[in-house]
Amino acid sequence: MDYHIIFLMMAFILTLVSVLLLLTEDISIERAVGANVLILFNMVLNLIVSLGFGGIDVYGYDSNGALVHNVYSDMYPFVYVYWIFFYVNLMLLVYCVYIYYKHPWVEESEKKRNMWD
Repeated sequence: MDYHIIFLMMAFILTLVSVLLLLTEDISIERAVGANVLILFNMVLNLIVSLGFGGIDVYGYDSNGALVHNVYSDMYPFVYVYWIFFYVNLMLLVYCVYIYYKHPWVEESEKKRNMWD
């Protein structure tokens, strides 16, 4: 169960780093691509870990000695936390597409070029 908490912190930190890379004043193509890679990695991580939270199964034995599955559903609400992280990352990915469409790094370099002309 402890590794789910580690994955929760990892998803939070990756989302925070992606937001910090995208929402700064001086955006560059390197920052946008780096944030895009982190967002895609985090989306895959969130999907895999949310499925892991939904299917926690503890094996045990009944009174006859047969192997039984005991579904552990106390951790199931964390699935929704990962869905929220997935949705936030999806919206950040849409913002990345918007940034690629606007090309703010091209305007910045043109301003620097025109300043010296």
